[in-house]
Amino acid sequence: MSTDLQGIVAGHNNTPIPFYDIVTDDGHYFDPPDTTGTFDEGELQQRGDDSLTLAGIAFIEAVWDIFEFQDYLIYLRDNYCDGGYSGQVTIDVSTEQDDVFSRWNCTMHIPKISEVERDRETGWYKNIRIRFLDLEFIAEVP
Repeated sequence: MSTDLQGIVAGHNNTPIPFYDIVTDDGHYFDPPDTTGTFDEGELQQRGDDSLTLAGIAFIEAVWDIFEFQDYLIYLRDNYCDGGYSGQVTIDVSTEQDDVFSRWNCTMHIPKISEVERDRETGWYKNIRIRFLDLEFIAEVP
């Protein structure tokens, strides 16, 4: 299933806010991720009787090509992860149907600022990968 991350909110079973409406404490507006990977339901593993089963953790990965400001990561950490590096969130992702979103409860994992690649010329953070794990489908939302 192809996905496009549209919005996020802290906590489970809440109504996500579109990224364009999120403003950091320093007044910078968020853009949605440049790339959202496909939904991965886990790994296929072979059982002793040669049948296959799904194992592992389902996840969605969102990638931002650049964050101009460090406060984007700080905002995510402080507002969605209680100052840590993971937190419970509700997300909306697009579906194949126009104007229909799929709403999920999940756990967001963000990288440490020191682990994010930086552009040497601009100082901007780049290729920021954020994973959404422990996916629990809530509903499709028009």
